Amino acid sequence: MNVHATSPAQNTGWQREGAQIELDSAGFDARALIGTFLRRLPIIIGLPFVAMAISMAIFAVLPSRYTASITILIDPKAQNKLGPDVDASWTMIDGNRINSIVSLMQSTSLLERVAKTANLTADPEFSPAQPTPSLRSRIMSFIPFLGGSSEEVVRPDEAAARLRITADRIRAATVIARENFSYVIKVDVSARDPIKAAKIANTIGDQYLNDQLEARYDAAKRASNWLAERLAELRAELQQSEEVVAQARQQYGLAETDRGATVVQAQVTELNSQLSVAQGEMAQKQAKFEQARRIQQSGGNIEALPEVVASTVIGTLRGQQSDASRRVADFSQRYGPKHPEVLRAEEERRAIDRQISNEVGRIIANIRNDYDTVQKRVQTLQEQMSKLTGVGGAQNAEGLIKVREAQRVADANRQLYDSFLNRFKEMEQKQTLQELESRIISSAQAPGAPSFPRLLPFLLVSAGLGLLLGLGAAFLLEQMETTFATPSQAERFLKLPCLAMVPLLKQSELLHDGRMLSVVDYVRAKQFSRFAETLRSIRVGLRMTNIDKPARVVQLTSSVPSEGKSTLAAALAISSAQAGMKTILIDSDFRHPSASKLFSLQNDNGLVDLLIGSASWQDIAAGISGLPLTVVPAGQGAKSPPDLMNSTRMRDLLRMAGEHFEMVIVDSPPTQAVSDAVVISSLVDSTIFVIEWRQTSREMVASSVNQIHMSKGRVAGVILNKADFTRLQAYGYGYGYGYYGYGAGYGKYGKYYRSTSKYYST
Repeated sequence: MNVHATSPAQNTGWQREGAQIELDSAGFDARALIGTFLRRLPIIIGLPFVAMAISMAIFAVLPSRYTASITILIDPKAQNKLGPDVDASWTMIDGNRINSIVSLMQSTSLLERVAKTANLTADPEFSPAQPTPSLRSRIMSFIPFLGGSSEEVVRPDEAAARLRITADRIRAATVIARENFSYVIKVDVSARDPIKAAKIANTIGDQYLNDQLEARYDAAKRASNWLAERLAELRAELQQSEEVVAQARQQYGLAETDRGATVVQAQVTELNSQLSVAQGEMAQKQAKFEQARRIQQSGGNIEALPEVVASTVIGTLRGQQSDASRRVADFSQRYGPKHPEVLRAEEERRAIDRQISNEVGRIIANIRNDYDTVQKRVQTLQEQMSKLTGVGGAQNAEGLIKVREAQRVADANRQLYDSFLNRFKEMEQKQTLQELESRIISSAQAPGAPSFPRLLPFLLVSAGLGLLLGLGAAFLLEQMETTFATPSQAERFLKLPCLAMVPLLKQSELLHDGRMLSVVDYVRAKQFSRFAETLRSIRVGLRMTNIDKPARVVQLTSSVPSEGKSTLAAALAISSAQAGMKTILIDSDFRHPSASKLFSLQNDNGLVDLLIGSASWQDIAAGISGLPLTVVPAGQGAKSPPDLMNSTRMRDLLRMAGEHFEMVIVDSPPTQAVSDAVVISSLVDSTIFVIEWRQTSREMVASSVNQIHMSKGRVAGVILNKADFTRLQAYGYGYGYGYYGYGAGYGKYGKYYRSTSKYYST
């Protein structure tokens, strides 16, 4: 038959033969994030504790600071200081005014007064260090007669600079802010001593109120001085205008009555009053007359006039008229319309109607007479007024005009003078009693606990920062991970199936009946262990890669040494033999024959001797008792292993082994160390890559797989070897549930295999 390696099967669904491997950029899912958290849990938890320990050390050395607070209420209504008429108009406080007050309290001038009042210029916390006396000053201080002084003289500019620096430091230790949208300003002062903090806060409040008092007093004083000067000017103007009025009255002979007016003015006033009354009465009479005339002209009911309705005579006549009309109707019904009694009653009724008409005419005539009388009276009063103000008073008209003009000027000056006099008196009162727009509602008290540093916030902040650093470090380390931890990682990256994850055998598992077993003995002794089950899953997976033409000649290799591929090859050969398959294990690692050592054949003739022709098949083939297993050791003395691997005898050996054995396992050297495995890959049916769990670099494995592809070899899949299933739970829910329980021996899988082992052992 042809050697199977000459026509490798296609690995459909995973990686096209000879294709280069590219990095899969699949993102993290929820399980990956949780797995990352679980894997890096020591770092995530450890860094917050480290940060808290560092913060505790910093907390121990940081100096404590105490904060004292004072609250000041700003009157929401501000008074204008210039007069009573403006004081009554209130304006609501706004944000700009609050900001102005805060700026005033933080001003250098006010804080310098605070420094002087609280004696902070000598406080080392707020005042700059005293300058070191010069050598000359120190020498002069010991020689009094040379003008030396024991005290260093501070120049004025230096004192001012020190005071300004002290004010700046007070400003840096002070926080002044408005509380929400209220009219309350809160002043917080921090200092190393709680009593000092309270003292500074109270001093700032007192100095602000004093500043307001001084400002208001100065403003009132300036206004009072200005008003006094203005009053003197107005008094002189008033006196001058009154003298002009007196001179005009004397010049035109317009003497005043007891009430302050002239005789003519008194007469005119009286006539004017009578004329107004008469004109009002005339308007009323005229209205009544016009109403009666309109009713007469239009033929209306004149008897509807109020005067007619109110007449007692007409009322009596109307009663008689009604009685006559009743008798006419009664007689007409009784005797007929032509009866004398009827005619007599009708004549009586007509006489009564004539009397009513005459009485109405008389009333209208009275209304007309009243109107004419009032009209004559108005004309008479108007003529008298004309005599006083017109032709009759012409000789004093010019004088009246002059006197009135002078009087108006004098009255205006007197009113202005009285107004300023009232304001002047109010300013004098405000100088003695000042109303402030601010007041202290809560004085500062010495705090009992420091405001900084506070242990609990300090620890919480440090723990939060540590947690952020821990999370960042965890995900950074995760991104820097270059090995394989799960089958999905290997399959996504390499585009190859992961045949199995081989568990790491611990010493406690290898201990059997008081002695330590080798891996070969362990597989033979514990056929139903988790390790043996993994070997069976490798064989099943190998068949599934190509069901139509399963591989018989299989090479096991790795990228670098010490990944456990020789031990796995030997264990896989024993597992295959235990399944009843005729199996052969060929150790082709001439430089490091680990598989030969596992069967204690490292000193026997082997593959090298067969290939160079110094030994026959019977000389090198070693059978394993109790199993259909043949082992071909590596042998000794290989000078050019790649040439031997690519020789005709090696091809014939693999072809013969494939014809006579059901499973041929070739243990080859690592691909990155030598080129033997790359040569062998073209001679076998399939190659299996052994990758040490979380140890071998992904890029190195990808490079090795690419070498096999370029040599026309077929990679059936990969095996993650030496996997620690107790740590594998951190890589996802599935691994934690299944592999962890199975690996630790306490999960569902562990119970299942323990029961299976007991059943077969019986």
